Amino acid sequence: MKQFLLIPLVLMASLSVQAQVKSSQQPLSTLSLVDESLHFMVIDEAIKEQGTLSICIAQKDRCIENLQVGFIVRIYDTSGQEIWNSLWSGKNMDIRFKSPMPQAATYAVEATSDFVINRLTTNRISTVKPMQLNQPTQP
Repeated sequence: MKQFLLIPLVLMASLSVQAQVKSSQQPLSTLSLVDESLHFMVIDEAIKEQGTLSICIAQKDRCIENLQVGFIVRIYDTSGQEIWNSLWSGKNMDIRFKSPMPQAATYAVEATSDFVINRLTTNRISTVKPMQLNQPTQP
């Protein structure tokens, strides 16, 4: 009697392992996600007065908190000369510079890749091209 109960259990375990192998062998194109509507959005900017910038990755006008991408922030003066640049991992989107930059006229935020990572699922989401944001600083 024990043998009759053991055989179905072994067969079910075997089928489960085969199903996992087959699902992991799907082509990458069927597993990847694409969202061209994702973009950087400014939550708060006080580069001149406080040396801070808070951004997020958004879809339409709604921040999506669990997305991450590395990015570069560049600050320019009124003549278009770059006065500051820094690389950020994207884990924290609230940026505090060493000091305020009263001479800042514009800033640019550029993603370092053409995809974002969902921190909850670890899935990559293609943005097709790296996200960019170019804005004048607040007076």
